[in-house]
Amino acid sequence: KGVGEVAVLRENNYTMGEEMPNQAAGRGRPSAFNRPTGRQVAGRDFLHEERCLVCWKGPLGGGKRAKVCKEAKGGKEASSSKDAGGGSQRKLGLHGELRGCDLCPAAFHLRCIGMAEEDATAWGIWACPHHSCSTCGRKAAAAGGLLFRCAVCPQAFCEDHLPAEALIMGENERFQALGAAHPKQGCYLLCKTACVKKSDKLGFGCGEASASAAAILGATGVDTTSSSGGKRKAAAQPAYKRDERTAWEKLQPGATKALAYLLRQPAAKLGATATAGFRARAQDANNLTTVELLHDLLFDSELTAGAKSKADRLAGLAPLVERLASWGGADREKGQAEARDEAAETYMRLVTTLEGLRTYQLQALAALIGAQRLSSQKGGEGALPSLRLTPVGVGLQPKFLASVMALFLSTPHEYALILDQRAGASDKS
Repeated sequence: KGVGEVAVLRENNYTMGEEMPNQAAGRGRPSAFNRPTGRQVAGRDFLHEERCLVCWKGPLGGGKRAKVCKEAKGGKEASSSKDAGGGSQRKLGLHGELRGCDLCPAAFHLRCIGMAEEDATAWGIWACPHHSCSTCGRKAAAAGGLLFRCAVCPQAFCEDHLPAEALIMGENERFQALGAAHPKQGCYLLCKTACVKKSDKLGFGCGEASASAAAILGATGVDTTSSSGGKRKAAAQPAYKRDERTAWEKLQPGATKALAYLLRQPAAKLGATATAGFRARAQDANNLTTVELLHDLLFDSELTAGAKSKADRLAGLAPLVERLASWGGADREKGQAEARDEAAETYMRLVTTLEGLRTYQLQALAALIGAQRLSSQKGGEGALPSLRLTPVGVGLQPKFLASVMALFLSTPHEYALILDQRAGASDKS
């Protein structure tokens, strides 16, 4: 529907005397759950492919020096130095193994993308070639908010440099089967005829471009209907695998260890395990929005998007506080396996949502339940260091704070609220 000759979005088509649709729905009060969850974490939220997106070969290693892929050009062979990660689950691509992108399921041999081993072992977020235009180098944010990524090669294009022969697929079912959400700043395609043929040879679907792909293959002499035996040719390899891990298997090592310990502790409620004064803090009118946010998080409600007046919201605050105080997380009275799976599922649901919140919201939630830091101060000569507990404030990474909050809320226990930051302790204790 449009106005005159100009097409407009339906939600923007209103007259000056009408209330804007988004205000009518929520009276302008934003909901924390109307925006996306945090960035997906490689290895936790999605798996990587087991073949290189350049040469379509699997790991080349087994402790040997990486072989040179025929499709790769330039650069030096990767050395066989040991993994600097010290047994980390992070796939660095050393010894001919595959290097996984930190933002999507694509994987590569270091040699195929010209990456040096010292760069592969450096910590930080690594974005593969799919996250910048192959022609101009711009990322999605600088290229109008969208990049077109080839499903079977490492090339990506902004709209200005999109090849005329490219076939738009839309979503990438192969990546989604590995657990990756379709990126809002990405659209998948087959960028050239060779990639259409490669996709067909590998047995991949072409999404919205299936009909066009069949026409191109037919025009180039590829039989897309039958082989000499009258049957459709089989794919050279299984098309793709799916992420069939349980929630417990998706947990990162630190979360697995912490949840296993907390599940061995007696069952408890949030009101009994939160730092003293939880009810008083929750009843404070200044914390009303944070209380509603915590309720939405735990009970999947939509209080932060409601249209009630502040007076009505305050009138219903006491029942909310009592319901929060009775929250017990995963049911630890179930069998060990059932309790473990429920705790892992609860943790995964909470941590992905918390990672999508703003820093000030995470800090407000931490203050509400009373998360604390344990630190030590050196005493005088010959004296033992003194310990002190202080409220969690600024300076803690949001991603780490989200994980701490998710651990406590999935299996409430007072120990989960104390962050050990003594000298010599791990930053993530």
